[in-house]
Amino acid sequence: MSSVRAARRWRWSAGPKSVVMTTRYPLDHPGGVESVARALVEFLGRSDEGWRVSHVAAYSGRVGAARIPLFGDLVAAGRLAARIIGKGDVVLVHGAEYAWGPLLVGRLTRRPVVTVWHGVRGSEALRPAKRPIGKAARQLFLWSESLLSRAALQADATVVVSPAVAIEMQSRYDIRGELKVIPNGVAMGTPRRISHPNDDVRSSASSNDFPLRVIWVGTCAYKKGLDLAVEACNVARAWGQDISLTVVGISVESAGLEPASCGSWLTWLGTVPPGEIDALYRRHDILLFPSRYEACPMAVLEALAAGLPVIGSTVVQWLIEGAGELVAGEDAGAYAEALRALAEPERRHRLSSAALERARAFSWESSAAGYREVFDVVDKQRRRRYRQ
Repeated sequence: MSSVRAARRWRWSAGPKSVVMTTRYPLDHPGGVESVARALVEFLGRSDEGWRVSHVAAYSGRVGAARIPLFGDLVAAGRLAARIIGKGDVVLVHGAEYAWGPLLVGRLTRRPVVTVWHGVRGSEALRPAKRPIGKAARQLFLWSESLLSRAALQADATVVVSPAVAIEMQSRYDIRGELKVIPNGVAMGTPRRISHPNDDVRSSASSNDFPLRVIWVGTCAYKKGLDLAVEACNVARAWGQDISLTVVGISVESAGLEPASCGSWLTWLGTVPPGEIDALYRRHDILLFPSRYEACPMAVLEALAAGLPVIGSTVVQWLIEGAGELVAGEDAGAYAEALRALAEPERRHRLSSAALERARAFSWESSAAGYREVFDVVDKQRRRRYRQ
């Protein structure tokens, strides 16, 4: 069937406008992109401006083809293309590497497609390969993912979740067009009880009775710096600091760490349902996040919203600002020094208040308003373009 005949079969909705949103996994899947989509489905649905929202996922979970690098992305794009047929006046694709399939359907049915870049896959931090064949495979993977993502630049509008992603895309792809920056939001839940250290029964989190309670959250161990977090805690403990570390989102088997580095002070929780993560933050003192690559990580935003200071790498500097400690490079000793500094109750008290204030700069209401503005623009442009 020709594109003209296919387009004639599509009729713009006369009622409320609708958007179909796509992700790799279901909305209840643990992961930053899915948590962003889950919140947007809710907040876009609250709009009085006529946008209805539906959602489709490529996979039911991390099974089958989803576990295979690159091939899983190709299959995901094809599945999403098939599942959006006949749905939505606008298509919103979370993940540039899956966009080529929905873009093809969008062109055939004259529906605008908006892609959301949650990072640049070709620039992500991968675990270094030791053997030549491994290095070659790594380079092939990054090149292929970059090629897939480049197709997403043909979308009717491009959204990026941070200024850093926009700069990286402009440099890598020599982009001259507009990139709409819409940071993720965060819901301000019940914050940790932030009392003054003089009134707190925990007079010192570094005492023997009360260890400093540290949490790390992520689904990709190397990219999110889990090895650095564990090593930093080991160094701090060797210096005499009492620390406990809770790892959320990944199992001990898939972490790729040496068993000798994991002591009884380290707790592995694995996957945690989205509704329980806020309570976990409130039971800890610090988020340790030595990530090697980030765009707009939900773990950092959620920790700030719970009143947790963040010790992070410079890739999250724009998020943390004055609500934690920044460490340049990959020196575990430097992270251990930051842990020692935040063990001081007075300093941690000040940074907890700063964390809550910083989190208020990121709201889902503002994020949803940005997306509605993009939908309105591409919807009007496409209607004018194909008006007969």
